[in-house]
Amino acid sequence: MSLVRRKLRGRAVKTATERISPEGLKVELSLEDLGGTGWRPGQEVSMRIGRSGITIRAALSAEEQIVARALAFLDRHVGDAATVGLPERQDDAWQLPVYLSYAEKRLGVLAFDAAGQLVKERSTAPEAMRRAAADAA
Repeated sequence: MSLVRRKLRGRAVKTATERISPEGLKVELSLEDLGGTGWRPGQEVSMRIGRSGITIRAALSAEEQIVARALAFLDRHVGDAATVGLPERQDDAWQLPVYLSYAEKRLGVLAFDAAGQLVKERSTAPEAMRRAAADAA
């Protein structure tokens, strides 16, 4: 494998080139090669393989996945002025407080099960959070 260092949009990047064998593609990168990514031994990475190529990224932790899902839900159902606080693990579930992003106003809570699915019965309804946000404005 050849590894080339170059600048891309003003940032130093490394580009790896490898030949595909009859068995497939095998890419081995040392910790030194991964320098600058912030990745650590034992950390999981995810690989997305599609028509345009292969993308390798650090896998999100369970907390990061829950926060990302909560923010996407709020953006779709409440509005972009809502944000979440730190997720709290409770038994096999997660709870996230929901706040107005520009004030210290708590709008409600979102609950997720261990699989990362929203539990509507234990979450504040989007309509109630929108009302609370409007009342704070």
